Amino acid sequence: MNTYASIVGIAGFKHGAGGTFGALMHGWANINRGEEFLKVLDQRATTMGFGKAGDWLEANRLLRETGFEHVAGEYAMRDNLQHKFIGNDWGEFLKCRTRVL
Repeated sequence: MNTYASIVGIAGFKHGAGGTFGALMHGWANINRGEEFLKVLDQRATTMGFGKAGDWLEANRLLRETGFEHVAGEYAMRDNLQHKFIGNDWGEFLKCRTRVL
């Protein structure tokens, strides 16, 4: 629900209604990728004014093919990368943690 409130808050009510409907359709398409179900979603999108028949299916296909929907590291090969940002004596001091001298 917070996503929908954010969409309306950012885009305003005039454009927020289409954005919330698009987010809802996208969520449903992630739950069921069956061809018949996607055609029903396309019909609903056309009824709600999202272009002509087939436009929503094409937009959904392009979204998946481009990878634009993947954010925040979904394609990360390794999530446990260790970076050494400070490479001097101060950095060595920061690495001491609980080491006994």
